[in-house]
Amino acid sequence: MSLWSLRVFLVISLACTNHAQDPIEIYAAVSVAPVLEKVISSSSSTEVYRINSASSSLLAQQIKQGAKADIFASASVEWVHFLESTVIHKWEGLTNKLVLIKNKEYSGSCSFDDKTPLSIADWTHVPAGIYAKKALEQLSMFEQKKPYMVPSLNAHAALAYVVSENIPCGIVYRSDAQISNEVDIVPSELDSITMDIRYSIATLSDNAAALELWNLIKDPKNKSIYEDFGLYYRDTEP
Repeated sequence: MSLWSLRVFLVISLACTNHAQDPIEIYAAVSVAPVLEKVISSSSSTEVYRINSASSSLLAQQIKQGAKADIFASASVEWVHFLESTVIHKWEGLTNKLVLIKNKEYSGSCSFDDKTPLSIADWTHVPAGIYAKKALEQLSMFEQKKPYMVPSLNAHAALAYVVSENIPCGIVYRSDAQISNEVDIVPSELDSITMDIRYSIATLSDNAAALELWNLIKDPKNKSIYEDFGLYYRDTEP
């Protein structure tokens, strides 16, 4: 799996094709963008597409302000609800979980009840950070750990801090932890927390080609690809 997905800023992936039509614009949360690229590129589809990747919250705000998006893949159902008036179809069949990670070279503690710095996505608006905050609140550890938490722009930025050794420990999605060989998953209290970390992938236009790609994305035949990327594919939606 490529580390291209660790980029903090907008990532654009344009399918290689000679067709002249406008590309299908896919706005995808950074934690799901790499697997969507794999699903589409591994298929027989010849549709022209472009994946724009950032945090779900930033993408939703861009779409709300008029950015053209045919498909929106959010790491949180709430940001799709935010765009409800423009949603045509949606699928909520992918889930994830939170894990505690550390840099492989770090030999110290990653405890939630000490002063070890902790990398975490911004808990005020980024889904990965919001989920992490809720988990720590369930453990009654958020307030005591808050002074030592370093918020980042999105889920992969939180991972990048740990990969680069700027921060020794972090809370990320399981799928993010699998991106890098530079981190280890650490057993923690998070393992006992049940969180509804559910992706919502929606069509926002009546573009027939976009609907075709959306149907491809949710096709059960891609279950093994999602699982290879650390995501869980639900055979039935909640």
